[in-house]
Amino acid sequence: MAWARERGTALPARPAGVVLALLVLRGARVRGGLPEPTVALIRQIMDEDLPQLVTADPEELRAYPDVLAALIDQRREAGLLNAKRQSKLHTALQESIADYEQAMTDPVRLTWPRLYAGLLRADGVDPTDRQAVWQWLCEYRERPLSQRRAIFESALGTPAVDDTGIISRQRTVILGLRTENAELVLQGLLLTRISGILDATANGSAQAEPAPGFDRTTMVDDATDALLDRGTAVGLSAALRGEFRDLTPRRDNAATVTDLLMRELRRIQKDVSGGDTHLPPTDDVPATEIAELLRSSALLPAAAGLAEWVEQQGGVTGGPDAAAPAAREFAAGQLGLPPQILDEVWRHAVAVGLLRPADGRIVTGGALQVWRDGTAGELVQLGLDAFGAVATELTHLAERAEQADVPSEERGTIEALVEDLPFTLFQLFEEPAPASLARMAAVAQMWVLPYDLEEIAQLPPLSARNTVTLAAQLRPPRPMPSDPDQLTLMFGDDDESLPAAYHLPADDELRRLLPQGELDASDRTELLGIAYWQALLVDRLAALGVMQRADDRVELTRLGRALVRVGFQAAGGTAPTIGEIAAVDADELLRSMPSWTERIRLHVLQTWLDARGDIAKAWQELLAAIAGNPHSRRAIFDLLGVRYETDPTRDLRHVVIPQLPAPLKDPVAEHALRTALHEAVDDPINGALAAEALRLRGEQPADPPLSAQAVLLFERLNMLTFAEYRARQPAEYDTPDEDEVADENKTADGTQEAEQDTMTLPLGSALCVAFDQAAANWPGGAGELLRQFTAVAPELPGYENFLETLGQAHSQPAVAKTARTAARQAHNRPRSGDDASTHTHHRKRSSSSSRKKRRRR
Repeated sequence: MAWARERGTALPARPAGVVLALLVLRGARVRGGLPEPTVALIRQIMDEDLPQLVTADPEELRAYPDVLAALIDQRREAGLLNAKRQSKLHTALQESIADYEQAMTDPVRLTWPRLYAGLLRADGVDPTDRQAVWQWLCEYRERPLSQRRAIFESALGTPAVDDTGIISRQRTVILGLRTENAELVLQGLLLTRISGILDATANGSAQAEPAPGFDRTTMVDDATDALLDRGTAVGLSAALRGEFRDLTPRRDNAATVTDLLMRELRRIQKDVSGGDTHLPPTDDVPATEIAELLRSSALLPAAAGLAEWVEQQGGVTGGPDAAAPAAREFAAGQLGLPPQILDEVWRHAVAVGLLRPADGRIVTGGALQVWRDGTAGELVQLGLDAFGAVATELTHLAERAEQADVPSEERGTIEALVEDLPFTLFQLFEEPAPASLARMAAVAQMWVLPYDLEEIAQLPPLSARNTVTLAAQLRPPRPMPSDPDQLTLMFGDDDESLPAAYHLPADDELRRLLPQGELDASDRTELLGIAYWQALLVDRLAALGVMQRADDRVELTRLGRALVRVGFQAAGGTAPTIGEIAAVDADELLRSMPSWTERIRLHVLQTWLDARGDIAKAWQELLAAIAGNPHSRRAIFDLLGVRYETDPTRDLRHVVIPQLPAPLKDPVAEHALRTALHEAVDDPINGALAAEALRLRGEQPADPPLSAQAVLLFERLNMLTFAEYRARQPAEYDTPDEDEVADENKTADGTQEAEQDTMTLPLGSALCVAFDQAAANWPGGAGELLRQFTAVAPELPGYENFLETLGQAHSQPAVAKTARTAARQAHNRPRSGDDASTHTHHRKRSSSSSRKKRRRR
């Protein structure tokens, strides 16, 4: 700086210190007391480091490159650079300035310290005055919520129209991630540098042991704060991580937990749907309605009531225990909270920001302003934070279960269920009808079950959910009784009986839900071992109003579906409403349909058709679009009653298949549908499907092209292949002992059964029988049928796998060879994914001997 002053240039101390420190930390060689810049280091500091670490007003913006320019010239004058090297460094610096200035003013590149440093500087606060910075933070926190919101949105460039706060939340998440990244990078550089200095000092000294109380991590944290403060404002970094952390959502708080939860849900959804990145469409719930539903829930209002009491007390010392008996008396008298759940409600209030720690005391947080005066969008975001707070609390259940002497195996079940929460949310969101905990437990244990069930009766309406008390919903984990019929829980010494935590359904209902024959005691115990603990998790989410449970039935509430949808969007996914899907064209509708359940397909199709003024034209567009989208073929014709199923394991008497009525209630719409189907009979791909749909509606169609008949036949044969594979798949995970198999195959008199187990037949046996039956009636026989399949192969998802199975399993060498040749040819062509793969997405768990028995039934 003195060198620059002598030559008429004033270099500000703070930018000079930041630039020199970054050069040293990035590994610049130090000669003559100063670091030497290189082209790579200049670009690193200008492009990446400064836009992450410093705040600069327009006057300071140029100071940082000026420091580098002066350093280059000083190094040249000191004889440490030649003229050519000096010129290269100046060129690299000049080339970096435009991108540097753009990055420094880009709101997307902000971090929390940079954001607040810019705000306080705009208010005229001296960034070098620690007390002034602290005072500004205190005053900023007390500003009206609407004013803070306007300031925040202006700084981040958030659009004015953001009803649910999704964009603002996304920007906040980016802020947090950028802040963490900047701090981690800086800490890593400092740790490497400080460790190297300390190690070198120790090696050169007889006193190698550090001084008492020395903490290398603390030294790194302090150095990080010091460098960040030099680039932003004094004392700001530590303040935003400590006293004012409520102003800077980070990864470890409830808001970020929700975002992580939704990102995992997005990954699961993408895996299940084979590439789609959006949830199935659902009803649009306005932000105002979401806010009303949150206010009518149980847990969040109780937490807000507790925060209001703390405000009336002027803050309290410590937590609820330190505030007793006043806090417990208030909670019991005014909020109706039993003493045993006050701690949990208190933790929830802290997690969502209704309460916050401050200098050893608990005071109210900014979320209380949101609860009282926030916009509907802000209340939606508070609901998402509450969702994350409950999810965070669930992660501590296994630890609390250990304190309650719950066996380790059951604690492992709790941990697995908590880990699977995103998958559970997806299952419940995907199918709007209520689910069965017993059936979910059977799926988790990998029992082989039919996919479709008779429609389960709806749960009681949402208004009835409050009949279960908050105390029951937040019940602590207790060991599962050995007798499944004695499940009434007691709360320790309070001797307060609560409704049963969970009972398995009666035997008749279990047989309907799980058509596996008679269930013995070990089967029931296996189911209960999952469902009992799943009920514990569901009930805690029900306390927030996002789920509800009535005995064995569970579902996402309207509030729960709305929050999952908004959270999924905030995490970067697409979650359209049914109304939005109804407005798209036929091609876009068909691209999404295969990944939805049949109920959703039917609902959306009816809404889509109703939204079109010309029903006849709408059906024509839809059937025409199917020709170019083979994956959607099944999605539409299933709804018209055309079944592909030849699965001998499915008992369709127990299945209610959602489909359009025949005829439609509106005669005009029915006539339009039949007219469109008659026109589609001539289609070379979908003609046979259209003809089948007409027959089901009592019409006699013309003969469809032979190629279309091949398509329909292939679809049915391919589904048989999938059904056979699915029936065998569990055996891949558990292979029973030979002695166990022998015992099970013995008859009552002890002799061995002579009948061959179908599971020992080669995979594809059922397909070959069905193929031969079809080929016997096909013009030209098996060879011609295979050639016809080959001709329409691009329209047949799963074609290659079908041929490979037939080529391996068929007993006639000529047929097997032809199939294998066609499979090799198909392998070199662009292929579509297997449509059947969208029908199975159950998670797999470790097995047990009882599951081996179940799978062989």
